[in-house]
Amino acid sequence: MRKKVMRVTAGIVAGALVCSFAMGCGSGGTQAENDAANDASNDVSNEETAQEPETADTLQSEDLKDIPKGNGEIVGKVSFNINEAYHQAECKWFEDYAKASGYDPIILDGAADSETMLNSVQDLISKKADAIMIQPADSANAEAVVQEAHNANVPLATFVNKAETSNPHVRLYETPSAEELGKAAAQKWQEWYPDQKIVMAIIDYPASQQVHEERAMAFANGVKSVAADAEVAVVLDGEASRDKSMSCGEDILQSHPEVNMVYGINANSVLGALAAFEAAGRGTAKDGIPQTELFVGTDGSEQEAIKIYDPESALKLTMALSPKNNAKVHLQTLIKMMNGEIDATSDYEVEVTDVVMDYWNTSIDDFQKFLEEEYFSTMDLKAELGI
Repeated sequence: MRKKVMRVTAGIVAGALVCSFAMGCGSGGTQAENDAANDASNDVSNEETAQEPETADTLQSEDLKDIPKGNGEIVGKVSFNINEAYHQAECKWFEDYAKASGYDPIILDGAADSETMLNSVQDLISKKADAIMIQPADSANAEAVVQEAHNANVPLATFVNKAETSNPHVRLYETPSAEELGKAAAQKWQEWYPDQKIVMAIIDYPASQQVHEERAMAFANGVKSVAADAEVAVVLDGEASRDKSMSCGEDILQSHPEVNMVYGINANSVLGALAAFEAAGRGTAKDGIPQTELFVGTDGSEQEAIKIYDPESALKLTMALSPKNNAKVHLQTLIKMMNGEIDATSDYEVEVTDVVMDYWNTSIDDFQKFLEEEYFSTMDLKAELGI
C-alpha cells in the first residue's frame, strides 16, 4: 500500500519571523522529583490536573474549527513520560482539545518504560477506548503495542517511534531543524573563535532511532556543513535523564576536556551536562559569548530559557517543540481513524516539525509568549533574570 504523508506545522513568532515547528523528548525536574512522581498513579485524568488552566481559557473557536465534533468517544493517550515539561503540556493540550470537541480523554503515563507502555495500552483497551495515541519507548515497544491494538481491533497511532508493522504514524520530522541548529551553532563559534576547531560532545538517547538520527546526528551534520574540520569527540547516552546527563558531563570533562560544543537531545540532557560543567568552573559566558564551550539544547522549556537569556551562561540555542500543535495533530489523527478516513492498518503518516530559537535572534518577549502559549507557563522570564 502506498504511504500517504502529510505535513502539519504550527506558527509562532521567533525573532522577527513567523516559523513552523513542533515536538521532542521533553524536560523535567530533578531525579528525586521524577522518582516521587513515578510512584503516583499512571492515570493523569481530570482530578490530577485540577490546578492547570481550564479549557475555556486555553482554546478559542479558531483552534477548534478543524476538529470534527465528537459524541463522547473515548480517546486514549499514553504519554512518553508525564514528568517531563513537554509531555505535561502535550497531555494538557490533548485533554483540552478532546474535551472541547466532545470526546472523553483518558491519559496514562508510559513512564519511559516499555512494559508500562504495553500495560497502559492493554488498560485503555479494557476501558473501551475507541482509539489510542502513544509515543512508544522504542521501535520494539512500538511493534508490541501495535500488535496488541490490532489483535483487539482498536485503532492505534504511534508518535516518534514507529513499528515495522503498518500502522498510522505521526512523524516528528526534525532533521531540517536540527541541521539548522547545528549550522547556527557553528557559525557563532566561528564568529567568536575563528582559529579554534569545533570539538563536539553529544548527549544522545540511542534507544530512539528517530532521536539519534534526526537530532543527534543531524545536529552534527549541520555543524560540519559549516565547519568541515569539526569532529565529534564523544557520544554518550544520557537516557534523557537530568542525573544521567550530569554524569555524562562529568565524563566529558575527564576524558575529553578539549570539547568546546555540547549538544543535548532534550532539556534534561543539556541542562544535566551543563550543571556538570558549571560545577567544574566551565559552562560560562561573558556578555552572551561562551568562554570555553557552547551548549545547545532541545525542547524550549522554561529552564532552558532562563539559561539562554542569562548572559553568563554558555547555553545559547535550542530547538523548540510545540506541544499544542502536536497534541492537536494527535487528536485529529485519532478522529480520522475512528471515522474510517484512515485505515488503522495502513502506512498513513503525518509530519510535525520544530524551530530554532536563540539568544541573538529571538527576543525575550517572543520566548515568553512561546512559553505561555505552548507550555501554560506563568513564569515571568524577565523577572527570573532580574531584568
